[in-house]
Amino acid sequence: PPPDAGCTEISTDGSGIAGRGGWGWVAAKQGHELAHACGPVLTAPGPGWLGAERATNNTGELSAVIHALKWAHEQHLSQVVIRYDSEYAANMARGRWRAKKNKALAAEAHAALATLQRHARVGWQWVKGHSGDKWNDRADRLADEGAHADAIGRVSAACVVRWDAQADGQVLTSILR
Repeated sequence: PPPDAGCTEISTDGSGIAGRGGWGWVAAKQGHELAHACGPVLTAPGPGWLGAERATNNTGELSAVIHALKWAHEQHLSQVVIRYDSEYAANMARGRWRAKKNKALAAEAHAALATLQRHARVGWQWVKGHSGDKWNDRADRLADEGAHADAIGRVSAACVVRWDAQADGQVLTSILR
């Protein structure tokens, strides 16, 4: 069933391009974009590292879910639907599959979901990738942008997080680094 009017839908996607990985997500409510973010999959411990051992499409998919869950928690959302085209990312995040590689990344996903679920209902909706779905296509473009970010994690203006002031009276702007 479609989410109710109080629900925020967050479409997530990952990208793997020439040995580089990227992630992207876009949040929408009642058909209007609220916020988006993207960035590279980082593979070395340090600021922004989520635990990925390699930069691949799958680690990008799971990174997108983690970043989306963390953003939803920071916004104190009470109802969220994560829209995904990657069974890998959804099953890893929910603990339905066990990680053979990227165990730290999978653990980060479990922790982000558990944290959000303390105050929010979280639903999951599969969306066929590259099928013309507006928000999945937007997340896909953001993930590609993230994969093209430079090696120290700087991203273009397309990856700026933006919370629409018309959505709830707040304005949050920051660039992911």
